[in-house]
Amino acid sequence: MKITNNHNIPAPLYRAICKDEYDKGDSDVTVTTLIKPVQIQVLEKQHYKDIEVDALDNLCMFLGHSVHKALEESSDDAIVEQRFYKTFNLGENLGSVKLGGCVDYYDPFTETITDYKLTNVFSVKEGCKDDWINQMNCYAHLVRANGFPIKKLQICAIIKDWSRSMATSNPDYPSEPVLVIDVPVWKDEEAEAYISSKLKSYICGIRQNIYQCCSEEDTWQKPDSYKVFKGSNTRATKSFATREEALIWIDGGKDADKYRIVCLQGRRTRCESFCRVNKWCPQYLQYLKDYSDVQ
Repeated sequence: MKITNNHNIPAPLYRAICKDEYDKGDSDVTVTTLIKPVQIQVLEKQHYKDIEVDALDNLCMFLGHSVHKALEESSDDAIVEQRFYKTFNLGENLGSVKLGGCVDYYDPFTETITDYKLTNVFSVKEGCKDDWINQMNCYAHLVRANGFPIKKLQICAIIKDWSRSMATSNPDYPSEPVLVIDVPVWKDEEAEAYISSKLKSYICGIRQNIYQCCSEEDTWQKPDSYKVFKGSNTRATKSFATREEALIWIDGGKDADKYRIVCLQGRRTRCESFCRVNKWCPQYLQYLKDYSDVQ
C-alpha cells in the first residue's frame, strides 16, 4: 500500500503518518479486522500493493494512535493497551483460529472496559454504533476468556470537531467535547456465536475466496428519495421518502398527468468516501452504473 502526499502537508507530519507501528501480536485475526465486511477484507488482500491512500485520510487514525499512546504512558493500576487472545475451533474444514484484541483500558475494580475513540459530532449524535457494540463485546469475550469479569462496557468519545458556540446555542448538540457512551453487554454465549460466525466467514473469504456482498448496513447506505418534477423542469417540485407518498401527492392535485417521479438511489457513504478498494469492487461498480441510469 502506498501513502501519498497529494496535499503537500509538511514532511515531518507526513513521515509520522506513514510510520506504521501497528502490531497484531500473536493473532491470526484481530477484532478490528473481524468486524469489517469480508468482501472488503478479501479485496484489500488481493489489491494491497495497488492501494493508494492519501496521508490526510490517515490523519484521524494517526491522532487516535497518539491519544492511545499518551493514555498508556499515564496509566494507573488499570490494564492499559493490553492484547488478549482466545483460540476458536471452527471444525475440521476450517481448523483453529486465534483471535486477538487490544483493549484500551480495563479497570479491575469496576470490571469495566473503556475504549477511547477520536470521532466527530455526527457520529456521537447517532448514539452507540453497531460496529462499536460488536467490537466492544468481542473485547469483553476475550477478556472474560482470560479470567477477568466484565460488568460494564463504555466508549469514551473525544469529539474532534466540537464547538463551544454550537453547544451553547443548540440543545441537541453535545454539551462537552468528551462524551462517555454506555455499550450494551452481550451474554457470553451471544458473543461466542457472533465471533464464531464472523471467523467462519472470514476464513472462507480469505482462504477460499467465498464471500457475500456487503449488506446495506455494511455500505452505510442512505435511504432512497423520490422527487416529483413537473413537465420538463429540472428542479424538483417536491421530495418524498417513498414512491407511494409521491403518488398520493400527485393524485391529490391538479394536472396529475404532467408530473413525473424520479427515484434518487440512496448514496453509499462507506463505499464512496471510506472504502479504499471501491474501484475494484464489482458490487460498487454495479451500484455506480445503476445510480447513473436513474439520474
